[in-house]
Amino acid sequence: MNRPFPLLVLTRPSDAFGGIAAGREGWGWPLALYAAGAAVAAGLASWLPPEYMQAAFEGLTPPRHGFAFNLAMSLAGGFVFTLFTCALLAAFASFIKEGRLALRLAPP
Repeated sequence: MNRPFPLLVLTRPSDAFGGIAAGREGWGWPLALYAAGAAVAAGLASWLPPEYMQAAFEGLTPPRHGFAFNLAMSLAGGFVFTLFTCALLAAFASFIKEGRLALRLAPP
């Protein structure tokens, strides 16, 4: 059964990302989901009231920018963080695929 990518990521992530790595799937869905997440983050940063942002920044008054600025920062900063996370996961892939991680990390 051919499931759409977002559903496949939730139910069988190894198959979803394995298909991309093998070249059977394109990058359209992952990039669209990434852009949608960045747009939601930028929208929240733009539209939340200043009092909420002050509380989140512990009394500092962050500068107010528009949606376009926040979207550009979310896309760029999120992309760098995503690359770092993917590199970290790739480095630990052999360790992670051995079985239940929580059981192997707990001291005997």
